Amino acid sequence: MVWNYTSDLEGNHKYYQGHSGAINHLIVVDGKIVLTASADKSIRRWVAKKDKAQHIFLGHTAAVNMLATLVDSLFASAGDDKTVRIWDYSVKKECIHVLEGHDSRVTQLAYLRGPSLLASGSDDGTARIWSKEDGFRCL
Repeated sequence: MVWNYTSDLEGNHKYYQGHSGAINHLIVVDGKIVLTASADKSIRRWVAKKDKAQHIFLGHTAAVNMLATLVDSLFASAGDDKTVRIWDYSVKKECIHVLEGHDSRVTQLAYLRGPSLLASGSDDGTARIWSKEDGFRCL
């Protein structure tokens, strides 16, 4: 269940159903878009006033653990498949980069807007820093 603090659903709540596995993480973008990461290997894009997922992002080969908003319509996902993926949720609605290098599942993400850096953390005991300005190259 999602409680909405914007005027879209003021005072009400909305149910979003569709994943076949646990929802591991979710983020709200601009108060109107909800992105959910699931153990079913998918990410779903929901719009506040709609009952069904507006798009299903597929590409991870194992559970998706975490999401992070980047800039414009980009977001990142971290998965049990040892990858971080960069997606465009507006126009292309597809994976535009696959970041590899971790030796175990990726469980954490953080984006630093000023320097345009994405940090990822893994069960392999490492954190990696990826530069958006360099095509998401690992520094």
